[in-house]
Amino acid sequence: MWTLPYSAPQKIGIIFYGILVGICMVPLAGLAGLILGGVVGTVQTLLGVHGGGAWTLIGFSEMGLYLGIPAGVFVCWRVCRSRLREPNAES
Repeated sequence: MWTLPYSAPQKIGIIFYGILVGICMVPLAGLAGLILGGVVGTVQTLLGVHGGGAWTLIGFSEMGLYLGIPAGVFVCWRVCRSRLREPNAES
């Protein structure tokens, strides 16, 4: 089946979509770190570990945000790469 190549506005839309998905990845990674930090902090509190609890929650959420930035860049690259392929290209 023959299809037309993407037009310039379609390519720009695909790039903006990839950037949007990449930006949305950063707070989601922070939320995942917040949830994981809450679980680990609760276990530390139940086990009586000194210095656990809230500091673990804050640390995990901060590291989740830091890990979310390269993850967002990777997701943006993958979305743009997969969608910008020519529509009639064989996979």
